Amino acid sequence: MLEDQLQSILHQYWGFDHFRPMQREAVEAALSGRDCFVLMPTGGGKSLCYQVPALAQEGCCLVVSPLVALMRDQVAQLRRRRINAACLSSDMTYREQEVVLNGSTFGDTKLLYVSPERLRNEVFVAHLRQMRLSLIAVDEAHCISQWGHDFRPSYLQIATLRALFPDVPMMALTATATPAVADDIVRQLQLRDGYARLQSSFARKNIQFLVFHPADKRKKLLAVVRGVRGSGLVYVASRRHAEQLASWLAEQGVGALAYHAGMPNAVRDKVQLLWMQGRTPLLVATSAFGMGIDKSDVRYVVHYDMPTDLESYYQEAGRAGRDGKRAYAVLLCGEGDDEALRRQVEQEFPEPDFVRNVYRGICNFVQVPVGSGQGTRHDFDLLQICHTYGFPVLPFAAALRSLEHEGAIRVDMSGARTSRLHVEVDREELYRFQVENSRYDSLLTALGRLYGGLFTQYVTIDERAIAQRLEGTERVVREQLQTLHERRILTYLPRTDKPQLFFVQPRLDAALIGMPTAEHNAVKQQAHERMEAMLRYAGEKQVCRVRQLLHYFGETADDCGQCDVCLRRAAPSATP
Repeated sequence: MLEDQLQSILHQYWGFDHFRPMQREAVEAALSGRDCFVLMPTGGGKSLCYQVPALAQEGCCLVVSPLVALMRDQVAQLRRRRINAACLSSDMTYREQEVVLNGSTFGDTKLLYVSPERLRNEVFVAHLRQMRLSLIAVDEAHCISQWGHDFRPSYLQIATLRALFPDVPMMALTATATPAVADDIVRQLQLRDGYARLQSSFARKNIQFLVFHPADKRKKLLAVVRGVRGSGLVYVASRRHAEQLASWLAEQGVGALAYHAGMPNAVRDKVQLLWMQGRTPLLVATSAFGMGIDKSDVRYVVHYDMPTDLESYYQEAGRAGRDGKRAYAVLLCGEGDDEALRRQVEQEFPEPDFVRNVYRGICNFVQVPVGSGQGTRHDFDLLQICHTYGFPVLPFAAALRSLEHEGAIRVDMSGARTSRLHVEVDREELYRFQVENSRYDSLLTALGRLYGGLFTQYVTIDERAIAQRLEGTERVVREQLQTLHERRILTYLPRTDKPQLFFVQPRLDAALIGMPTAEHNAVKQQAHERMEAMLRYAGEKQVCRVRQLLHYFGETADDCGQCDVCLRRAAPSATP
């Protein structure tokens, strides 16, 4: 009976007839009440491991994830499949959060996505105690380990869930973890005896790994792009570089667009859609692109700038060839790249005293006193704050990332937040209002036809699309929505085009911010060791690329016979 139920869920919501390797084992472990550790490389289908058991039983699955953008993407995808999912993020209003919490506690929300910082919120924890949790899923679980490539102190808070829900199964999921990191995840999350440890091989036999050291990186990139047919990704280290390289490629007749976190949401969404649909063959992107993106026919991934570690490199390279067909992972190394990478990693770790000064400065700038500010949002001008307090821009940006990793603040530099709406009255009262106020009848009717879920959750809306439906103007739609907001018929949150600063927790005394110096130095040292492993991989010309990668992740392998090292060995005169 269970077998039929799982197959029915898989087919009904995802259209699949069979589970991928390890998915069924993870699902059955969760349904039997066992904890589970899932190490599944990029593209392996980790999300289904907890989404299917969430739908197969009563209650709500709590998903802890580090990236707000990824949470939103996951929720949007689930809702398109008619699965009731929601997320809580720091940029939501109190009322928005209240609607989500009520739906998760008393409604039929099946998956609730939260950041680890949310576990420090007493109001959330109070609601959490009332929820009937079916499963706790910890995504990107490597973030809990100081030996991992993206350690976040806020992830240590997740262990408190074990004390709150000792009998609820916990599933830890990651795409990149060395054996030491995997063991640390199990220890930090206190996975119970008898937990299921599911680990697939990192080997991707359909991907050909190639490293080139050309005199002219642009010329070599152009040769790769023109030599491989199909969709591709080029990763670079900075937003400016993404725009410059995409522009240059376009000048060479290549259909390329830039993608980075500094672009307005609407522009990013359009660029992503064009690429996903194959209308733009190539994206030049920063690491902001790729999480949660499921495009199977990517034929090549080029790293024009070197990643900071092998974990990031392998995860990004693994976005190629998910359809199992031949694909290429290309790393381009130029003169001076080694030193540039060392400077980049060094800048990622500003001294704790500087981080504290930045925290104090931004709190004073937006006038948030100690002990207050949690959940508030503020317009944010990075350059103005740097000018006011004399902070150098690059170290200041690194300090902001450090404060985000610690869970003190969140910064949205994209400069855009879409409009959202929620109907506050019940259907009967709304009908009476429409009868008594006919001037709003067409608008409210259009909202009901264009958007579902208005009575139970906040929904993203497009005033322009509404205006087109009504054959009116966007200005009139906004004015009417604002009036309905003031009359408390609905809550209307118009979009904003300014960067936003969010306080995830109340302002702390600056002395409590920042890692202790010894811990900071240890994490920094580990980052430098991972960087050196990346540099060794790039510079090695005798050992098979696949053998190197799999050894790093704790596996053994024979020579692949198709990487640049193996090809050179087979044809000594060839020079990559």
